[in-house]
Amino acid sequence: MRTGIPASALLLLSLASCLYPANNASSAQPIGQQMPELAQYIVPRGEQFSIENFTFQNATAYAATSDSGTYAIFSKNATGGVSPVTDPGQIQLYLSAFYLSAGYDPLALKNLAMVHTGLSGIEGNRKSGEAECFRLMGMEGRPCNGDFELCKAYCIGTPFCNNFAYGGELGEFIRVIIEFENNTRNLDSAYRNESLAYSAVAANSTQDSVSSYLSAIGAINRAATKVSSSSLFYGYSFCFTPDYSLPSITTLQLSAQNAYRQNSPFLLLPMNAELIRNRTLEGMAAKAKFESALEAARQAAERQRKEAEQNLSSRLNAEKNDSKAIAPPAPRQPVSTELLAIAAAAVGLALLGILAYFAMKQHKAKGRKASEAFQKAEEDLGKKKR
Repeated sequence: MRTGIPASALLLLSLASCLYPANNASSAQPIGQQMPELAQYIVPRGEQFSIENFTFQNATAYAATSDSGTYAIFSKNATGGVSPVTDPGQIQLYLSAFYLSAGYDPLALKNLAMVHTGLSGIEGNRKSGEAECFRLMGMEGRPCNGDFELCKAYCIGTPFCNNFAYGGELGEFIRVIIEFENNTRNLDSAYRNESLAYSAVAANSTQDSVSSYLSAIGAINRAATKVSSSSLFYGYSFCFTPDYSLPSITTLQLSAQNAYRQNSPFLLLPMNAELIRNRTLEGMAAKAKFESALEAARQAAERQRKEAEQNLSSRLNAEKNDSKAIAPPAPRQPVSTELLAIAAAAVGLALLGILAYFAMKQHKAKGRKASEAFQKAEEDLGKKKR
């Protein structure tokens, strides 16, 4: 006969509050309590998250977020509680409203057009200064393309450059010329790449295309910084530093990065919606599985409790029936008057016998005393005769 709760059922029941401190959310609970309980199944265990409310179609909706992003979207249901949103299209609409409420701008990437225009405008500022430097090197209209001897011949062939060619270590200045030429070419290439990258963004603004464009702007900044720090200007003072517009490049780069930050959530909207959907479905499946196991354990415990009650009731009924089967002792009959008289006479006789016994005992004691006195008198008389 089983009277205990199965170990598995007891384990589930006793540990339920530890696994999920309050997982049985219902519409009767305040909404502020329901969402953290629901989100526990969706957000990875141990990760800190918060519930943020926002407005969607004139109604309040909720998002479970952490430093890693948004994990779930909740909307009010017909019963007054909340339910997770699982349709990808609906999630995108909710996310758009949430991003807007958080200060993100879906139109921020339009600022990239201004950035591109600004970069295109400053690209030519350096050309006149670079052309003057190349003229003094004897390389105006005839690049040496990294050929040491050719660059040396061009430089020696001009009176101004010739004075620098033999200064210091032999060939050192020629190497500076080659480096300067390469750096200007790298800067030209960086500007061309920026123009191509912007065309891709303008055609289709995606996470990849915008990221590539930001990288292209960064490449311009690095190339301009490198060529502007050439020893040609600071080591040899060979020519004036061309206008590389470094402050303007940096300002435009920061503007592009800010536009990306303001718009980045919208670039990932479809992907994020799909991730949220998958996480939510997995979380709700885990919730259903856990609660099913918990309910099964509860039912098993309830069955065991009822069996124990039935067993106890059966045992009590059996004991009651056994006590009825034992015959009770026959009741005493009332004592008749004759019996009472006989009993009284018997008691009287017994008392008389007792009295006679004590009287006889007393008489014998007196006889013994008289006999002893008589013997003593005879003994005294005999003594006198002698």
